[in-house]
Amino acid sequence: ADPAAYHSWLATLGGGSAGKLTWKERSLGKEVPANQAGHYFDQAKLDELERLKTEKVRKLIRREDARNLISARFVLRWKPIKEGTKLTGKFKPTARFCGHGFRDLHWWLERAAPTAKKENRRLGFSVSLRKGWRIHSLDATRAYLQCTELNRVICVEPPKEAGEPYGWVWQLLRPLYGLNDAAKKFCDWFRDILIRSFGGVPVPGDQCTILFFNTQKTELVGWVSIHVDDTLFSSGSLMLEGEIRKHVKCGELESDAFIFAGVEYWTVFDGETPIGIHESQEEYTSFLEEMPIEDSTIEWDEDDSPFITVARITVPMQEFDSPEQDAFCEHLSFNPWHTLPEHRPL
Repeated sequence: ADPAAYHSWLATLGGGSAGKLTWKERSLGKEVPANQAGHYFDQAKLDELERLKTEKVRKLIRREDARNLISARFVLRWKPIKEGTKLTGKFKPTARFCGHGFRDLHWWLERAAPTAKKENRRLGFSVSLRKGWRIHSLDATRAYLQCTELNRVICVEPPKEAGEPYGWVWQLLRPLYGLNDAAKKFCDWFRDILIRSFGGVPVPGDQCTILFFNTQKTELVGWVSIHVDDTLFSSGSLMLEGEIRKHVKCGELESDAFIFAGVEYWTVFDGETPIGIHESQEEYTSFLEEMPIEDSTIEWDEDDSPFITVARITVPMQEFDSPEQDAFCEHLSFNPWHTLPEHRPL
């Protein structure tokens, strides 16, 4: 929970220093290529398949009856192990079965999940400090698998580890990770719970910041900020946490120090009294001197920033030197300044 302690712990792994993490240190907890996984992830895959069964995410249907059939794969990671909110320095293998949403025929679906505005989050911090409330964070576990059933047809190829009979595939009943609209579907479902079941009031112009008032609607008693499956909340008691857990399965409660929407936050105390909230995005500004974006004369160290293959493009041999094509080429011109202002070169 303590950012300084976290950086110090990471520094012991690869010889880095606080605030200066090597690429190896940054990659901990990120995806492991399948060809490097070995047998470490076999049990993690079986655990994931059991979760999909328990949460009633899919049903078995014949391939000839399947519509909108997409591929899927396991995403494998080494996940840091915590004791409460403290990192132990140990890792466990985890597997998540994800659909290839880019193959979904329903390409027109609204997919962008809303998120709370940073300005309202800061206003919430100010209110909490004035009232002496602590700030807490909850992460929904396997969030997308918990929300409402899908209202459209989409099927996926089951993994070989599932041992399904030949000629059978899965029809999804709930959003699987990787679907284009999975994040938005969970966010909408959770927001509706906060509003309809808890009596929350969304802030005008920000549907992911929810306010809670007393019975007389005269005093603010708590607020919630939503970022996909992460929840930031603050109130005079932990009653709000209990209400959330009644509807959503969540992980450990983190208080006073956490990462939310890509930003590190931690509370500054004077004794037992919270007096300030520190905000940092230092994680995104490391190596600015060694690897500047706007100075192409400085070579980047491949140990700190290795090449990552994102795609392979194969272009077959072509006949392109016809008289017509040559004439077309002679009349072409290119100028990088002929573009939109936001796309101009740095």
